[in-house]
Amino acid sequence: MQLIAHQDSPRYIRLHPADNVGVVVNEQGVAAGGRFDDGLEAVQGIPQSHKVALLNLAEGAEVVRYGEVVGYALRPIAAGTWVTEAH
Repeated sequence: MQLIAHQDSPRYIRLHPADNVGVVVNEQGVAAGGRFDDGLEAVQGIPQSHKVALLNLAEGAEVVRYGEVVGYALRPIAAGTWVTEAH
């Protein structure tokens, strides 16, 4: 019997329709270039449990997770980017 390694496809959680960020759920995170089922491509590596921008966010835009504003973009954030407190 041969075991074939299974590569987790990139996944995120988006719980509320207003969310403009998702939370990466892959145990090993998502590598740069990883493509989510909806076609979104990770701009850089994103660790598990961290936020990924689901669409382009303008400077000053609300960052919405789980239907709640969790911050504001300090600069433009491209879709697929790892969203951190530095953004």
